[in-house]
Amino acid sequence: MVRALLAKAPTCDQQDRADEIIDLAIEIGGDKKEKLIKVAKTYRQLERNTPKAGQPSELCKKKPRHKELDGLVQAQDPTGKGKDPDPPTHPKPKDPKKPKILRNLKILKNMMMMIVMMMMMMMMIVIVKKMMMIIDY
Repeated sequence: MVRALLAKAPTCDQQDRADEIIDLAIEIGGDKKEKLIKVAKTYRQLERNTPKAGQPSELCKKKPRHKELDGLVQAQDPTGKGKDPDPPTHPKPKDPKKPKILRNLKILKNMMMMIVMMMMMMMMIVIVKKMMMIIDY
């Protein structure tokens, strides 16, 4: 389930996993069906990771198998500006202070990515726990 939220996961993997949760809900039925469908909808709308901070994740273009997921897409990074800027066409003169700043920014970016990944994993743990409680695992 977590793999579908990672940057390298196929575009529609998250939607496919949400469809599988609904398949399970239909199979189990009863009062747990609605709870599992709610979990599937929540999961479908989780933000997917991207290689760059602020970069929008690609949206799945295929129709979900279950009508409960119609119109739902993953959340996008709120820091995103839509499209990444084009790289500069002319090299700028080197600043002797810049390498240290870039190194610090790279460390900060890596730390932020680790925090985001940890938060995503924590959210997935909560979803899995809810699913386990619903199906009395």
